[in-house]
Amino acid sequence: MRTVEAIYQNGVLKPVEALNLAEHARVKLVLLLVEEDIPTVALHELAAQSGSFEFLADPREDVYSLEDGEPA
Repeated sequence: MRTVEAIYQNGVLKPVEALNLAEHARVKLVLLLVEEDIPTVALHELAAQSGSFEFLADPREDVYSLEDGEPA
């Protein structure tokens, strides 16, 4: 996944940099207006929907136990 800035002009999104995609390649877009600040809850929901945190379900990521560290 990557972030690309684009300008909306005459009904078309125009990337400000080359995308290096094959002709007719299909992509999914998540639109974030540059001048808007996304609320934390919305950002968390977006990350959850995109699968950004799915790697945390992998048992190999569970590297800490109750015996590690000190209670807070």
